[in-house]
Amino acid sequence: MNNLLKTYKTLESTLGLNSIESFKIINTVHDYRLFWKPKKVKTVLLAESHLFTSDSEHESYLDSSYLKLPGYPNKYVRFVYCLGYGENAILNLDIPDNRGTPDYWKIFYSCCNKINSNEDCKPILKTKTEFDIRIKNKIELLNSLKDRGIWLLDASIIALYIPKELKPVYEIIDKCINICWDLLIEDILVKEKPRNLICIGKTVEKVLNGKLNKLNKMFRHNLTVLPQPNAHLKSEKHLEVLQSYFGLCNQ
Repeated sequence: MNNLLKTYKTLESTLGLNSIESFKIINTVHDYRLFWKPKKVKTVLLAESHLFTSDSEHESYLDSSYLKLPGYPNKYVRFVYCLGYGENAILNLDIPDNRGTPDYWKIFYSCCNKINSNEDCKPILKTKTEFDIRIKNKIELLNSLKDRGIWLLDASIIALYIPKELKPVYEIIDKCINICWDLLIEDILVKEKPRNLICIGKTVEKVLNGKLNKLNKMFRHNLTVLPQPNAHLKSEKHLEVLQSYFGLCNQ
């Protein structure tokens, strides 16, 4: 908590109070991440960040009795580890534009399952599987990731993107990710010593290139860079990228 708050305060003083989310939201994202953290982290999926969550959205909460996950956080955030993200039916209040992140659910599914087509991911997709079964499948998948030592970690503790707004300039992204790396993220990776580090997206690799290579020399883990799931690629290439996750996570 101390390092998380220190990192947040540094970002706040650098970017300005009105430019970032409330700390309570950052802390909730952190709580969700810790809930699904494996006892032994073998593979880290290093992504950019969660999506901006407003204070009013954060007031919505999940029906914990429905999920039956003791100790699971219940506040809403736009973060894939929060089961309410993309699933208004388990929230006490509907969240506008609560689309979730099906692309990341496909990544999660591909880490644990060999897939031959996008149709193989349908057990966890809203357009393919009815609600009750889908939520059950998502919980089973998250538990499987945890059991296999696969953990999602973001390079930035604050949201880098606000829904329906323009992407921030590269200089802001660079500053946020470097502050988070220097004050928190590198220490987490040094402590956990994952066997595999999968960097999701060319932006994270571009910002942290030298630092990732330095860490790689220290621990000799397998470092792989894969495109963002929303990258402009042909469907065949997207499938190829998804298929690569299983091999990387199950060496």
